[in-house]
Amino acid sequence: MPEVLAQIPWGHNLRILDAVKYPVDREWYIRYTIEQGWSRNLLVHQIGGIRGKPAGLQLFVR
Repeated sequence: MPEVLAQIPWGHNLRILDAVKYPVDREWYIRYTIEQGWSRNLLVHQIGGIRGKPAGLQLFVR
């Protein structure tokens, strides 16, 4: 995962590390931030979604 961490700004990394508990979820947010070009504000908004789960994993949350 360190190679993807270097692809987003440090402020994004801090937000993800502070707000997302599980490594698999952190990696999901990092990859989507890169793919979608999320700003830090949009990233924070996405993290604050339903139960704090990544949108891609919400299908599995009941």
